[in-house]
Amino acid sequence: MEIVTSPSLIIPEVLKKDNYERWSILMQHYLELQNLWEVVQSGKMPQGGNREVWIKKNALALYAIRISCGTEAFDQIKKIRSAKRAWDALAVMLKPPVVQVFTRDIYCLHQGTQTGEQETLRQFICDGDISSVKQFLRDIRDPRPPEMLEFALQVAITYGHKNMARYLYRDIQQDLLQEDRAFILLQECITKKMFDIALDLLHSFPELAFSCPSGSTPIILTLAQTPPPFLRLNELGFWGRWIYNL
Repeated sequence: MEIVTSPSLIIPEVLKKDNYERWSILMQHYLELQNLWEVVQSGKMPQGGNREVWIKKNALALYAIRISCGTEAFDQIKKIRSAKRAWDALAVMLKPPVVQVFTRDIYCLHQGTQTGEQETLRQFICDGDISSVKQFLRDIRDPRPPEMLEFALQVAITYGHKNMARYLYRDIQQDLLQEDRAFILLQECITKKMFDIALDLLHSFPELAFSCPSGSTPIILTLAQTPPPFLRLNELGFWGRWIYNL
């Protein structure tokens, strides 16, 4: 196993304050290809594992992470000896908090929708309490604001609650879903590997595959950067059918 010494040969850009999400996707993909991701993910040598091999893998992963950091990020982890602790430290320092996603990407709920309702629903979803989510949505007035469901769906996707996201998506009125909101949902679905919802959104909004709202990564590029398990055979066929139907 060989680690090259130039960060440009590992991933296209070093880690800075404003590119953590992109950097972490590319870095994880590289580490997986080098069979080093398990060391970063678990931080513990597996039972019955070879200690010497594990120590070497940790050193290689840590080296790859360090040389792919900009000066400020490197200074924060230069004394850390564990690849996992270095990775986690960078996430704490540079990963955008979820609350920023809500304020930037999830459109404020419109007329008559109280902030308290929004927060209550968000908390139920964050807790993975699908029963309370269903009851909450049944109790709010009819007709139910489409923005409420869109808000709930993105929170569920952001927190990785796949079953809840599928339940909420069934009630989305796609004819009322605006393209910019669909773009946000689609990016989140791909990032969280909710490919069934992503595929359905692409069927409804095929133009999103190549669109690029200001400051956003094109969907086709997000998809290309998605690391394994995206390339498992069953998922490759799944996306292959969509790509060849473009």
